[in-house]
Amino acid sequence: MELYKYCDKNGVNILRHKVLKLSRIDEFNDPHEFRIAKSENEEINRAVDALYNFQKESYRVICFSSRYNNLILWSHYSKNHTGILIKFDTGLIVVNGNKRLSSYLEEVEYKDDMIIIPDNFLELDEKTQENIIRKNTYRKYTDWRYEDEYRAIVKFDHIENKRYMDLPPESILEVIIGLHCDLETELRVPLKIS
Repeated sequence: MELYKYCDKNGVNILRHKVLKLSRIDEFNDPHEFRIAKSENEEINRAVDALYNFQKESYRVICFSSRYNNLILWSHYSKNHTGILIKFDTGLIVVNGNKRLSSYLEEVEYKDDMIIIPDNFLELDEKTQENIIRKNTYRKYTDWRYEDEYRAIVKFDHIENKRYMDLPPESILEVIIGLHCDLETELRVPLKIS
């Protein structure tokens, strides 16, 4: 799957070092990401809060867009067109030593409301609970639809403490320079990735 990453001028470091940053779930600009609507049942609320904290420590996220020509994304994530856009073949990127990044990627679903946890959540079978939680991790408010986002959520390796994922050079397919990218940044973009 070919996807795009909008970057500020520091995105050049992705190309130079051939790594992608994996983010914690509490590092996003949307404070509602990975959050589930509160229940009237306090026991469920405690379980949901514990789950959020577990996800925060145990998983990392990487986000991409399916569009290269989104002016809003150029403005927000590439700092008013001063950065770069990188096109990746996610099928060539390996995560946690053995699985393709593309197998983790899912398209984000955009909705007008948060997922409500049913009052009987703790009584549901484990698979149903997991499905409710999983749905939430790939869901954002409709206001964010312009991002056309795909995201991968991967288990965090505490032993290696990896915040960065290695990139094989062949996974970097294209680099587009922002309209207002300064010459210094442009000159830092390698002409060949090897």
